[in-house]
Amino acid sequence: MTSLADPSSIRVTRLPETVYLGAGRQVCLTIHRPDVDAVRAVVLVEPFGIEALAADAAYRRLTQLLVESGWLVVRFAPPGAGDSGEVAEGTFVGSWIEAVSDVVTFARGLTVDTRVDMVGLRLGATIAAYATHRTPVGQLVLWAPVAGRAFAREFKLLGASGAHPTEPTRSGAPANRWFTNQAGDIEAGGFVLSAESVALLAPLDLRTVDSVGAERILLVDRDDLGCVDKIELNFARLVIESTVVRPVGYADMRLDDPEEGLVPDESLNSIVEWLAEPRYPEPGEPGNSPSSEFQSDSHPPERELRVTNGTDLVVEYPFTVRVEAVALAGLVSRPCAQRGATQTGPAVIMLTTGSNPRCGAGRLQALMARDLASQGHLVVRYDRSGIGVTTRDGRGTGVTDTIDAYDTQHGRDLHAVIDHVVNEFGQPSVVLIGLCSGAYTAFHHANGLTTSLNPVKAIVLINQILFLDRSWTTTVDSPALAVKAGYELLTGWRDPRRWKSLLTGGVPVRTTVRRLARLAGMRLRETQSRVLVGLRWKQPPALGEALLHIRTVGVRQIFIFDDAETGLGQLRLEGRAAMKSLERSGWLDVRTLAGAGHTFGPTASKRWLSDQLREQLSVVTTAQPEAPTG
Repeated sequence: MTSLADPSSIRVTRLPETVYLGAGRQVCLTIHRPDVDAVRAVVLVEPFGIEALAADAAYRRLTQLLVESGWLVVRFAPPGAGDSGEVAEGTFVGSWIEAVSDVVTFARGLTVDTRVDMVGLRLGATIAAYATHRTPVGQLVLWAPVAGRAFAREFKLLGASGAHPTEPTRSGAPANRWFTNQAGDIEAGGFVLSAESVALLAPLDLRTVDSVGAERILLVDRDDLGCVDKIELNFARLVIESTVVRPVGYADMRLDDPEEGLVPDESLNSIVEWLAEPRYPEPGEPGNSPSSEFQSDSHPPERELRVTNGTDLVVEYPFTVRVEAVALAGLVSRPCAQRGATQTGPAVIMLTTGSNPRCGAGRLQALMARDLASQGHLVVRYDRSGIGVTTRDGRGTGVTDTIDAYDTQHGRDLHAVIDHVVNEFGQPSVVLIGLCSGAYTAFHHANGLTTSLNPVKAIVLINQILFLDRSWTTTVDSPALAVKAGYELLTGWRDPRRWKSLLTGGVPVRTTVRRLARLAGMRLRETQSRVLVGLRWKQPPALGEALLHIRTVGVRQIFIFDDAETGLGQLRLEGRAAMKSLERSGWLDVRTLAGAGHTFGPTASKRWLSDQLREQLSVVTTAQPEAPTG
């Protein structure tokens, strides 16, 4: 592969740097640097909504490839997405284009060559192209660009198939300004597009655009449904140099499902090779030193983010915790007026699920953290090992092999974060809030405590599926799902494109084999455990005993479920006797909402969950439950 610098001379050891940029400093961006002085910068523009979550692994891999080849890489989320600040109603599209322009301008002052390259995926590609009208770039990669009108139509269809919660009447409850929507808003995958944003997206179409501010353009087409032919014709009409490639792998990325997609290595390699084709100026060449006009633009970066919603004002800033070879990247949210002061209520540590970064699916963790911080709590959330910008083994790009969501490494990570919150932030008491596998990690941490002299005072477990031994719950919940999984496997192997991808190196064979081996081992342990129980040689996990033990170490337990979640039935079945005793004494509480969705994506679900968390934290703050009787 052609590269900007000799990869053998580069060791990626610098930790990613998080700063805030733009008007109001509302754009959260992460800078990834190689050890050598980078010659040129690349800005990665993410897609929108659930597609941004699904593409995170691909963008982490692309970041790794670029940094190892000598580029400085800037990743960011526009206002209203990821870890960035909030955005005024109806201004999302304009704010996104302005954010891209600000980030490109900022990136020009970070490297020797002041020309900046840019890569965008789906709607992010379209936004990136329109942003070049304000801030031209050197090279522009448009990966499966989509017209604004088509994207809004797909978004609406996705929303129609999602969860629709039945929210209880909020009699006398004050309006929660963090979780509101208006008539005409479209919700899908936990994200919202306002009617005004849909109207502003409609004219964005690269098939009819009049100009693009880039020296060279690469169009990366989809391998399932072509989408760039008419764009290429339009660029030819405008006499814009463009190249088209159609690598295998887009369909396998599964942008509609963050948990099932694969990294499209062939597409990423095509992008990196194309970006490295031209000769770039060497450091010290005349006329190629960083220009001062780009080093300090009209909105210089800050180390903290001030988030406002109505009258609430919250401050966020990054922190890092080291755990052996892992450098956990996190964010702290706290009330602005109380920064540096001891909090009146307990600190909160939020744990996300699966492969989701610290902002959470549908930005659940980001929004909940800001909501709770506005109520007077210090709130911490972080990228778990192998996710987001957390680094491992000295790799400064935040890219590693994905770690199992239930790996014991996450328990070690949590223990280190708790110590950091207690010792560095001066917080004597902590509440853990986890979703799904994050709830599993929090539950196991509490069950492993041996004394009540610990900072953890409560655990809030949201849609927890597994409790003690993961081998007791199968990933196939019904014969229908088993048949569906088998059919998808058979039809997948009959797909000639998959064989082509395998034979041409487009499939990450080592990663795939590792996943299959892990799955086979899990199935073997599950079968072995069930056989031993059937022969009465082994007792099933005692969930009730764990619930009672957690009470003895002074930890209150709050379970929150969508009423259709399988974990709710397992909890009631295996822990019934202990639950009755603990509920009577106030040490355990169970709350449910019909149709909430597994990740509480809809705004109504988030609003209800916010009310529950506020109430439960108020109980932990003001009173201790009575000791259980009997």
